[in-house]
Amino acid sequence: LKRVIQLLCIGVNLQLHSAQLKLLRAMQLQINADTQELYHSLKTTSPAGRGPLEQAIQRVGQTQAQLQTEAQHVAHMLQQGGGQ
Repeated sequence: LKRVIQLLCIGVNLQLHSAQLKLLRAMQLQINADTQELYHSLKTTSPAGRGPLEQAIQRVGQTQAQLQTEAQHVAHMLQQGGGQ
C-alpha cells in the first residue's frame, strides 16, 4: 500500500509539473508578444517618450529570464520523475 501511495504521489507530481511547464510556456509566449508590441511602440514614439518604454522592455526581459529559469527547473523536475 505504501508503494502504491508513493506511485500515486509521483503521478500527481508529474501532472502538476507538466501543467506548470505548460503555463510557463504560455506566459513566455505572451511575454514575447508583449515585447514585440513594446519594440513596435518604441519605433513610433518620440525620443522624449522612449525612456519609460525602454524601462518596460528591460523589466519584461528580466521577467522572461526568470520564467526561463523556472521552466528549466520544472523540466529538470519532470526528468527526475516528478521530484520524488
